[in-house]
Amino acid sequence: MAFPSNPEVNEVYYNGNTNTSFIWDGVKWLTQSGGGANFAQGGSGATGATGIDGPQGATGVSITGATGEVGPQGATGEQGSPGPAASVGATGLTGPEGPTGPTGPDGSSITGPTGPDGPPGPSVTGPTGPVGATGDTGPGGPTGPPGIADLTQAYTWTSLQTFNGGVRANGYSMQDLSEL
Repeated sequence: MAFPSNPEVNEVYYNGNTNTSFIWDGVKWLTQSGGGANFAQGGSGATGATGIDGPQGATGVSITGATGEVGPQGATGEQGSPGPAASVGATGLTGPEGPTGPTGPDGSSITGPTGPDGPPGPSVTGPTGPVGATGDTGPGGPTGPPGIADLTQAYTWTSLQTFNGGVRANGYSMQDLSEL
């Protein structure tokens, strides 16, 4: 006789061949005693409260069978015919121009040291040019004021010395102007 699998506590099973009722107590099926008259089946009773979960059963043994031997290698198949040559695809569109990069830093400006002065060049004086022609005589000056009256003698200076912008006579001689 086969009982239902995974019964719930207080689940009833009736075997019509033996006219016997059984009830599951959570561990095993118990036989209900007595038999009686067949009564009409009553309506369904209210659902009882859910019982507590039973303890989890032990994990079953996991058995892996032995790996079989590797079978013999099959024969190499014949080489297939070459596939058709691939065609070259069309050239793609030119992508957009990228942004202008940042301006680079200014280059450095380096001035080297000033070199030493060169030696002086030779001093060359050219020859003196020829004397130019004598220029025209300029116009005569105005006549001077009249001289001192009764001056009949002239003095001849024998030596002159200059000093502080003036002239000094050293010795003189007299000459009669009437002889001139």
